[in-house]
Amino acid sequence: MFLLPDYDAPWRRLIHPKYGLHPVRVFDARDEKGRPNHLFESPDGGRPPLRWPVILVWAPAASRSRPRAPPVRKSAKDGQDTEEPLVTSGVAAKARSALGPLKADQFVRALQAEYDRSPYLSSLREELAAAPHQRTDTFRMVDNMIWRVAEGRYQLVLSQDSPLRELVMREAHESPAAGHTGRDKTLDRVNRRFWWPRMSRDVTEWCKSCPVCQQTRPRNGYPDGQLNPLQVPVRLWQVVSIDFVTGLPRTERGYDAFATFTDKLSKMVHVVPMLYADSSAAQVARMYFDQIWRLHGAPMKIVCDRDSRFRDEMHLELHRLMGVQVASTTPYHPQGDGQAEHTNHTVERMLRAYVDANQQDWDLWCTPVEFAINDSRSAVTGFTPFELMYGHAPASQLDFFVEAALASRGGRAKGGRGVAVKKGTAHETARQFVRQLQLAREKLLLAQQQQIAQYDARHRARSYAIGDEVWVDATHLTQPGDRGLHKKLLKKRLGPLRVLEAFHSDRQMALPPSERGAPSAYRLQTPKQWKVHDVFTVDRLSPVESSSRFVERAKEIPPPPVHVSGRKETHVECIERSRTRQHKGRRWTEYLVKWTGMPRSENEWKTREDLEWDGAGRPGVPNRALVEFEKVEAKRVQREKLRVQQQQ
Repeated sequence: MFLLPDYDAPWRRLIHPKYGLHPVRVFDARDEKGRPNHLFESPDGGRPPLRWPVILVWAPAASRSRPRAPPVRKSAKDGQDTEEPLVTSGVAAKARSALGPLKADQFVRALQAEYDRSPYLSSLREELAAAPHQRTDTFRMVDNMIWRVAEGRYQLVLSQDSPLRELVMREAHESPAAGHTGRDKTLDRVNRRFWWPRMSRDVTEWCKSCPVCQQTRPRNGYPDGQLNPLQVPVRLWQVVSIDFVTGLPRTERGYDAFATFTDKLSKMVHVVPMLYADSSAAQVARMYFDQIWRLHGAPMKIVCDRDSRFRDEMHLELHRLMGVQVASTTPYHPQGDGQAEHTNHTVERMLRAYVDANQQDWDLWCTPVEFAINDSRSAVTGFTPFELMYGHAPASQLDFFVEAALASRGGRAKGGRGVAVKKGTAHETARQFVRQLQLAREKLLLAQQQQIAQYDARHRARSYAIGDEVWVDATHLTQPGDRGLHKKLLKKRLGPLRVLEAFHSDRQMALPPSERGAPSAYRLQTPKQWKVHDVFTVDRLSPVESSSRFVERAKEIPPPPVHVSGRKETHVECIERSRTRQHKGRRWTEYLVKWTGMPRSENEWKTREDLEWDGAGRPGVPNRALVEFEKVEAKRVQREKLRVQQQQ
């Protein structure tokens, strides 16, 4: 619906039914104060006089033609012709939006009915009719309509519980001319034309509960959830982080990846080259057993990501060999094992400085890089990993330089590496070693507390109850049919999904239940088409904002199956795309199905046999949506062929 301030050229050339623009209301704004004092309908739909403000209704091309009658089917019981509803009440809003805006005369008739139904409007109309001059500055009656005068404009008055509010807010927020703008712009768009009590509250709740905005708007603030790091271990190699760096060039010794093993307390690192393609869960477990266990013993916990090799097979193999618990982080959440990520970056940076031009000798530098990392003093603990592991740092080339310089004096060497190692009994050395570990652990705890305080100051805790519905961040999720589409135009969040289970971190589990706070991860009821782990951290979730005050904001319920002639009718809203698959010499076509009343996260790839299956194992009649899709595709192919012929 558009308001033209001046019906004159060039507008009058565009106002024609063939363009979908029809003048339906005319205001005579020629009184001395510029107020609309006359409102009438164009009797024959013709052109209004020039220089008159006009309200136009735009009708889409699909709705300008005569609507086709719904198909008539025979009932299975009596054989009579009955009309089967193809669109259920759960998707009535989408069906109405596809038919275009409400006609102006229907809106006026509905408003007149509101005057008789609403006590507020009835009393206000009676008050204005009894004393028209008492409230002239606020409300006025113009052709039996109640208008509110504010800020130099006329606002059509609605009741506080009027169903027309939802129509007005939907047009002002969700129509193509509105663009799903925010609360302020939507409120301004409504306030310029309408008014009802508590309008600002209703518009705020309407925009906040818009499911399209919740899925498409980017996140402006920090994600929800507070920091829950892993506990600081008590002893060396009690908790070990494992990660892989893959995609490296294959060396002469047949390695194309390396594994990193990091101790959480001492920060000691072991770098082991490997052939990633041929490594299985049992081989990775055996590699840890041969390379790490023989030096440091069995850990209490191994932290790793959800690599395909860190599945149930490796859990069983490590438990069989050493009795180790394996803790896997959630997908696409590197913060869950930041120590391993930091180790990978450090190793990559050091290897980058020493490999040759063809990058075929990187595996030869893994041992020197490992020594350099373990001989570097940590900014957090204040010690090198060697000092925390062995009580002193091993000798390097620098120590030999100092020893040679001292020996050149002709006397007994009294400096160099020997100075760094304090002389004393074995008990004193052991006590010094224990004090170093205690001091390092205290510094790790202090640094962890500072990180938690800084992180929690910018992030708020968010908890969900079992059964709540949430949106999931779609950054790392690929739905059926998303391949080939541009990521910038995909939805930011997917869902809604139901919460099934809540999880706390090991740091929270060590606290009493009353002090654990909000859970850090949740298990969701994901669609069967999603090939992802069903546990998500809280920072990837956002609550589903709903409103029970508006009928149109009620959750769309998936429609029940419709039985036509004793046969189950497939609820296919439309076919979005098609693709051709091939396997072992067999070719078939699959169609991306959008189910009626279901979100896009439930889209599935189906074959023709799936769409035409009648539920009894027998071929059914062609699916209506499939037939329409094939017609559109045939026309598209024909247009493409014609375009190619014209270019030739």
